[in-house]
Amino acid sequence: MAKDSADAAGVKIVGEVSGRVSLSKKKDEYIQRHLAKGKVRASETSTIALDDFIEATRHTHADQITEASVLAFYTFLRKRGNQDRTIYNKHVSLFGWFKWLGLDTKKLAEKSPSYTEKEVSEYDAEDLKILFSACDEYQKVVFETLLKTGMRMQEAMHLEWTNVDFRAKKIRVRERLDDDTEEDVRIKDRAERSIPLSDDLAVSLKQLKKNRPKSHLVLGTANDTPNWKWLLMLKREARKAGLN
Repeated sequence: MAKDSADAAGVKIVGEVSGRVSLSKKKDEYIQRHLAKGKVRASETSTIALDDFIEATRHTHADQITEASVLAFYTFLRKRGNQDRTIYNKHVSLFGWFKWLGLDTKKLAEKSPSYTEKEVSEYDAEDLKILFSACDEYQKVVFETLLKTGMRMQEAMHLEWTNVDFRAKKIRVRERLDDDTEEDVRIKDRAERSIPLSDDLAVSLKQLKKNRPKSHLVLGTANDTPNWKWLLMLKREARKAGLN
């Protein structure tokens, strides 16, 4: 019966011939799969997208999923105030799950939702002064490091003290893959490199190191884990400073 319903909806289910596929169960398995591979960020973004889909459609089993389900998901996100780029990102996470479930994704959506790439507005020196005045010491050194090194967020998040050379005045950016305890860190252009360490940034980092003598991550959380909330932190401080 379930298979007939799935066939009628244009949905292919793999590995669950005799019984229906529970979305709740498969969601948990999918998230745990990400975590087992060290993909912490992917597990977080997928959890949000899959929870939104299940809430939007009220589906409990995979054989209920149709093109109408996906359209209902988009409508649900827009009513919640999600912008086009966010809807696109959640679509990508959702369809990664669909593909893993063995669903025929081409029948569920011909193409991804579109969005307009917005031009980036840069803060000038006065804006930065205002922003930094609203930040605490940890926030200041995070934003200062990103600003003065040009590192990508994930590179800076996983930067270790062993790669900060105060004597040579450089920061070494290194890739870390296939580590059983940490998330894979892929770096810009897949090329390891060294970045000049300015004197003023060195002063800030030395003070941070003095305040966190036992940490191995330069810009980690209080628990010495990668901090995935920098963007949220930046938005919050920008609003506080009147720069929204």
